[in-house]
Amino acid sequence: MIDNFAERVNGPPKKVPKDFFELDLEFLQMLENMDYQSVANALLLVSKANCVFVNLLDVSGEKFVIKVACGPNFNISEARSLSEYCTLFCRRLTDYTKCKSEQISDDIIIFSSLDELLGEEFIQSEISKMMNGLDIGQIAVANITKDGILLGNVIFLMPKGKNFSKHNRIRFYLKHLGLSIIRKKAEQLARQNIELSESLIKILQQDFNSIEELIYFTLNEALKITESKLAYAFIYNEDSNEIELACISDNILNECKLEKNNIKVDFEKAGFWANVIKEKQSIVINCFDNLDFQNNYVNLSRYLSVPIFDKGKIVMVVAVANKDSDYTKYDESSLTILFSNAWIRIIRKRNEEMLINEKELLEATLKSIEYLSYHDQLTGLYNRRFFEEELRRLDTDRNLPIAVIMADINGLKLANDAFGHEFGDEILKKAADALRLSCRRDDIIARIGGDEFAVLLPKTSEEGVKQVIDRIVIAAANTKVGSINLSISCGWEVKKSAEEDINEIIKRAENLMYKNKLFESSSMRNMTISTIVKTLYEAHPLEEKHSKRVSDLCVAIGKEILLSSRELSELKTIGLLHDIGKVAIDKSIINKTGPLTEEEIAEMRRHPEIGYRILSCVGDFSEIAQYVLAHHENWDGSGYPKGLKGEEIPLKARIAAIADAYDFMTNYKPYPRTLSQNEAVEELKKGAGKEYDPDLVAVFIEKVLIKYRF
Repeated sequence: MIDNFAERVNGPPKKVPKDFFELDLEFLQMLENMDYQSVANALLLVSKANCVFVNLLDVSGEKFVIKVACGPNFNISEARSLSEYCTLFCRRLTDYTKCKSEQISDDIIIFSSLDELLGEEFIQSEISKMMNGLDIGQIAVANITKDGILLGNVIFLMPKGKNFSKHNRIRFYLKHLGLSIIRKKAEQLARQNIELSESLIKILQQDFNSIEELIYFTLNEALKITESKLAYAFIYNEDSNEIELACISDNILNECKLEKNNIKVDFEKAGFWANVIKEKQSIVINCFDNLDFQNNYVNLSRYLSVPIFDKGKIVMVVAVANKDSDYTKYDESSLTILFSNAWIRIIRKRNEEMLINEKELLEATLKSIEYLSYHDQLTGLYNRRFFEEELRRLDTDRNLPIAVIMADINGLKLANDAFGHEFGDEILKKAADALRLSCRRDDIIARIGGDEFAVLLPKTSEEGVKQVIDRIVIAAANTKVGSINLSISCGWEVKKSAEEDINEIIKRAENLMYKNKLFESSSMRNMTISTIVKTLYEAHPLEEKHSKRVSDLCVAIGKEILLSSRELSELKTIGLLHDIGKVAIDKSIINKTGPLTEEEIAEMRRHPEIGYRILSCVGDFSEIAQYVLAHHENWDGSGYPKGLKGEEIPLKARIAAIADAYDFMTNYKPYPRTLSQNEAVEELKKGAGKEYDPDLVAVFIEKVLIKYRF
């Protein structure tokens, strides 16, 4: 099947079949093997592009890596010179699509030319030369996503005079490509978990003649599981402050100046290798290019080192290096688990009377691994992996009717931005408790995403699932986290006959949940904004009066420069909400009467950005958010957070800045000293043209302060 694609792309031109059904089947079959080159060839054939780039996000989620490129009538080596541009504008496109919603869009974005896409960041002559030399016309960019999570994208370079047209078919292919990528990752994780479990069993069960043999075995298991090329393990003695080489991987010996055994190094002279002990935490370096690092021993490209603790003390330092791809949290966790268990065996050999029964230890370890494999660590509910396995197991005739509930927490992101992630975690735990309380003992309740839950109810009719939904809604309504009411949107569906596909049942339940969320989430976010403001005022009573006075001053300035009634209403709201981000700032900093330290100033300066994040989550306040973000920008560009200058600063933000400053000087008690009106006017005059818009300052002094009484 895959060869057929290659023939169609690289061989003699063939007429594309009117019915793409056969092509679709071939594409889906090649996804089984995740052959990216054939996938790119198929996309090239369907789109009739000059060239196709398939880009995938790396493990950091911050940059794109070109997985493969292809083009039948195209110099691919010359086309790859575009790769540096591709990796730059891919992230920009991602941010552009994401700003429209909370999830990454799967829309296909069309650019008429390369210079339209890249803008003024690049030399126009180079762009024109590249477009003419490579016959580039339109450029289409399509994201590869799954459940709103960005996995990569595909870039189509169309020939001049030919428009990109196969939108629906490309979306169909990329949807299935996203599913296959997620499946491949899930299979890889499952395989890694199995390998880790097997290694642990060997470490805990196998007989070793010596501690050195045990460490050597564990080090080689670590090389295999983390896919590394180099590894070493040191034993650290905190009392003597010495690091002793316990084991080094065989392939280091050809590159390293160290001998294999009996290496003792004083802690103070150990240099780079002792950083893990100094920092008492893992070190991950996935790029040495920009580091000031003198490598005396081996050539490193990537490096992961972890400390192993026993009773609060570091007893070992283990490192692996030179993996082909970046090290991840999973690698760090695997390395820690392997050597933590290896240390248990070391202690067992050193001190036999302190041993526990080996069988009990093994069972406890396996149970712990099994629990972590099937449970969500935060909520204690089952995880997605367990839910999917139970779904396959329970999807039988004897369990009909089978009901599925999909549930989603409303306003979690907003709560995280306002009160921090610990508060958000508490919301998730309370939501899990509400679901447990509302469901039966045998129902399968799982956390399947960040704020998403699923419930599987075997032998449950429509009437039965509706009763469970009612209990969930009531339990959520009766639950508060701090001053915020818990809100959960639910959707449900029931499989009544064996002919129905359980995955379609889940999809319909999910669609109903999203439909309900459209109505419930908006109301919840507005209620949360009110709660945030109330919380701010309760913690800082002066803020309420300050915000109302700033609101009145903003409206007065707006009237004098003849703004419309709608804009005046907007100004009123800006004044009331301009300091909403202070809800996340430490109370002691806000109420401090003396000078702030540099750290406290930096913390205080976060409040416009926090306020922006809070307000931009709510449609009714999304426009207000940009003015809140900019109300501490200065006319001369010395403000924050963006350093905007002059009329780059939105007009309403400039108005709010003057109103805010005047009220702080004349009314706000934590201000070092309350100024008189005349003194405050002099301060505003000094700041005109520096901190404040000079024309607005003149309007405020000459008209507002004379005409209105504040």
